[in-house]
Amino acid sequence: MSSIQSNVGATINNNNVTGNTYGIGLWNCPTTNPITITGGVLTGNEVGVYATNYYSVSNGDASSSNYIIDGVSIQTSAQAGIEVNDTSANTNASTCFCCHKRKHNNK
Repeated sequence: MSSIQSNVGATINNNNVTGNTYGIGLWNCPTTNPITITGGVLTGNEVGVYATNYYSVSNGDASSSNYIIDGVSIQTSAQAGIEVNDTSANTNASTCFCCHKRKHNNK
């Protein structure tokens, strides 16, 4: 999910993703309403949920963004269940924050 702006909120419900680099990728959603990911199963991905303030040279810097992860089952991720990349590669001093409300099952 990317570039949700202004006061637009979004809730993503019950997505099941298996065997990808990222189960869910989050970048540049500086909305004043919450971006919420609820339910679903993320299985066997490199990273279950990846949130970042800098995605690539072509996408560049994101604005500060906050995300809520609630009740998502994250299983057997190769690298991380949830990775928040608040990186210095971002040159506009934005931040990236994730609130995980429930436990996940990861190796």
